[in-house]
Amino acid sequence: IYKPAHRAGVLCKYCKNVCYTVCGICNEPLHYFPYKGKNKGSLCFVKYHNDNHYGLAASDYKIKYALKRDWEYPTDEEVALNSLHIMDLKKRIAEVENNNT
Repeated sequence: IYKPAHRAGVLCKYCKNVCYTVCGICNEPLHYFPYKGKNKGSLCFVKYHNDNHYGLAASDYKIKYALKRDWEYPTDEEVALNSLHIMDLKKRIAEVENNNT
C-alpha cells in the first residue's frame, strides 16, 4: 500500500514535514506510520484518505489560506467541525440523488 520515496525525503502532502514513503494508492508522498524520527507514528496516510479531513491537508491550503506558508496543522476542533460539514454534504448529495431517481 506504500512504497519508499526518494532517500533524501520529500514533503508530505498532509503535514508538510519530510517523509520517506509514497502512497501506493494515490502516488502522493505521505507519512505511513513512521517508526522513528520526529514524525514517529504520524497518521498522515490515514488522514489524507479520510473524508472527514477533506480540505485540511497542507496540499489543500488554498481552501482556507492565501499562502502555503500560512497553513497550520488542523486542531481537533477544526477536524470535528469539518467532519460535521462533510457529513452534511454527504447527506445533501444522497437526498439529491434519491430525488433524481
